[in-house]
Amino acid sequence: MEEVARFILLAQGITAGSVTVVLTDARRIRTLNKRFHGRDAATDVLSFDLRPDRARRQRSFCAADVVISVDAAAHVSHRLKIPFLEELARYAAHGILHLAGYDDDTLARRRRMWRRQEVLLRRWLAGRTGARSFGRKR
Repeated sequence: MEEVARFILLAQGITAGSVTVVLTDARRIRTLNKRFHGRDAATDVLSFDLRPDRARRQRSFCAADVVISVDAAAHVSHRLKIPFLEELARYAAHGILHLAGYDDDTLARRRRMWRRQEVLLRRWLAGRTGARSFGRKR
């Protein structure tokens, strides 16, 4: 996850700070989602921006945690017949894009975010394997 996280951060112009990627299960991510977002449901990824308010305007700096549900990634990758690690990378990219200012609270914003997510993932994968395309479309 470190490699894809670093790639996405740099692609978004984030060059300083730190992001911790935490892999967990559906039960734990549901607990975190309820505690911090008031939603009593499991989800695939949560992002926590840890920068002080005054630092949030600095686009090149990030301090954050990205929490990923391995259960969600396993379920989706199995259902769509795509590699498990690819789906984990997709969740890492999604979480980091939230930190970079993307949101998915409306259909238009969701499409914009997912389009950026998939472009970046294709670039990352091509750089690793020479592959031209992979996975799925949201």
